Amino acid sequence: MPPRRLLNISYLIFLMGWFATAILAVYWYRNTRARDPFASPRWRKLGTVLLIGGALLVGNFPRAVYDLSYVAPQYDAQMQSRYATLKRFAATGAREAVIDPLLAIPKTIIPARPKTIGWRQYIWRITSGWRRPRSPSDNEAG
Repeated sequence: MPPRRLLNISYLIFLMGWFATAILAVYWYRNTRARDPFASPRWRKLGTVLLIGGALLVGNFPRAVYDLSYVAPQYDAQMQSRYATLKRFAATGAREAVIDPLLAIPKTIIPARPKTIGWRQYIWRITSGWRRPRSPSDNEAG
């Protein structure tokens, strides 16, 4: 399965193309003045509601709503706890910090990988003089 970011970008490109096609279809419809039984205001309203409802129920939108509603507050609390731990270690002058692993990671973002160094850790290392933050599992692996 491709990475979630790739799926999100592919879906965004599809939606942009779909939206442009819908605009062109409406423009063509208005210029040709085509009339049919389904062009009554009632059918147009029903079609609009079904179209918007269908667009919101497919793809990553339901997952994003779930992540924002339920997982994001837990993730934010864990990240604030990590920041507080790092500040506490920095205040003591320690060069290494032990932080708890993340338990609630929203699936709509790229998960953190504890054994690899990312650009954020690299910049953190350069600017703060710290080595990488460790998790308690690093002590067990030993």
